[in-house]
Amino acid sequence: MEFVVEEGKRVDEECSTLILPALSIGNVGQLAVDLLVSSTGADRVGYLDDPYLLPCVGNDAYGPLPCGEISLPLEVYESPSTATTLAQQRSPVAKGMMIKFAENIADFAASSGKKHVIVLSSLDFQRLHHNLDMSRSPKELCSLRDSVCVGAMEFVVEEGKRVNEECSTLILPALSIGNVGQLAVDLLVSSTGANRVGYLDDPNLLPCVGNDAYGPLPCGDIALPLEVYESPSSATTLAQQRSTVAKGMMIKFAENIADFAASSGKKHVIVLSSLDFQRLHHNLDMSRCVLLLGNYFRGPQVYYLSNVEANGRDEHCERLGFGRLNEYDSEGRCWKYLSSVFDENCKEELTFPSEDELEDIDYYPSLPFAALFSAFKARGLKVTCLLCYCSEGDNIPDAFLLAEAASKLTGLTPDKFHGEEGGKWQIPYSWKSMYGAPPDMSIF
Repeated sequence: MEFVVEEGKRVDEECSTLILPALSIGNVGQLAVDLLVSSTGADRVGYLDDPYLLPCVGNDAYGPLPCGEISLPLEVYESPSTATTLAQQRSPVAKGMMIKFAENIADFAASSGKKHVIVLSSLDFQRLHHNLDMSRSPKELCSLRDSVCVGAMEFVVEEGKRVNEECSTLILPALSIGNVGQLAVDLLVSSTGANRVGYLDDPNLLPCVGNDAYGPLPCGDIALPLEVYESPSSATTLAQQRSTVAKGMMIKFAENIADFAASSGKKHVIVLSSLDFQRLHHNLDMSRCVLLLGNYFRGPQVYYLSNVEANGRDEHCERLGFGRLNEYDSEGRCWKYLSSVFDENCKEELTFPSEDELEDIDYYPSLPFAALFSAFKARGLKVTCLLCYCSEGDNIPDAFLLAEAASKLTGLTPDKFHGEEGGKWQIPYSWKSMYGAPPDMSIF
């Protein structure tokens, strides 16, 4: 790596702290450095020329007007007033070269007299194991029922509304990558013409509020963290979760939602969720991996997990063409842990493996759908999880995939939908602004 000082610039030796990003999910580190450079008025003194960075070039990121300067892959800025050097990395490291790049940047920091290096980066939120507090034993988790800070879920029926006891099927999302489950529930609520009858007030959900997601005009309704809709024509209740579960509270939340389903007379619960597409190549069974990838490129595949049989199999789902989630193992250590958490009569003290002990196969039971599946199963309810592999991005096609799968499973036919032309999906009005306003065509 070569440090090239710009003509007429001088390196300030008093800048003994180096701040730089480590590229990761959401480019948060880079955005933070951008903000620091702009806010401290740092001046660019040069750039680092490293053969392991992919080439890139762009306009000046900080000036309001074109000034003839261009952005390079790895620039160096200095803020003498804060005795800080900031390195902004704008392009990724070539595949397999991260170790060498890290060695080069460390050599630069040492040779330029830096005493403190601050690395800004981000971690995948899903790696929190989706708020499952795995450090607690089943006995400790059960004791939370009497804790002041953890209360029961309350079902609040809206004024003038009545709960239909014939709606014996509950469909709800499990938050995961791409929010596919939530999008699918949005699609089902909009298309079935389901009516909101109330909301679930749970202390383990983070608060949120928003505009009505389905109406084209403001009507005074607001969206809440966990809403309940009913579609009497399809005998279905739909619960839409709009905010995440507080850290460490997924077990208690799953227990609460399972209690609601059982107490309200639900006979079948369908959980819609997504799996990280990158996990396909983590599978150690390469023949299985090739099969999964082959199925994906021939067309998206819906996978399922059911408690009809002990191995997760359901003959009805098989007939519909869904693929069983082969990674489910009821005797696996993490699945057994979840079962023990929700079984009040379990005497066995099990713990979830620590971060260092986690294996690829532990990915699945660490997700919210697994906690929900285990909770509903423990309450004696029939539960089916419908899953699809996806990546972050435009996940609308994945939402259609899961919504169609849920419709097939419940026997719902398109002629019962409330689409504009009849017998078709009704796109939720909130989707119109999902990706912002269209581009200004005058720029083309």
